[in-house]
Amino acid sequence: MSTLDNQQKQLMFDYSSGLTTEEETVKAEGLISTNEQAAKLYSKLKIAFLPLQILGVVSCPDDLAERTVLRLKSLANGRQ
Repeated sequence: MSTLDNQQKQLMFDYSSGLTTEEETVKAEGLISTNEQAAKLYSKLKIAFLPLQILGVVSCPDDLAERTVLRLKSLANGRQ
């Protein structure tokens, strides 16, 4: 089982949340079908996003999304 790099993990996150282009979708689906770790990560992300689907959340306001991403990046950088 190969380890996912950060770019592949980001691709799995984006794919799970519906943020991929057609080309990225093809890459993500290929990765899921050939890499056990990617398939496990995708499965966990699907479960994590399930409450949003149940609520019927269609989109997040751009400013909230941007602030959230910046906060997550800040937290990730603080751990390194």
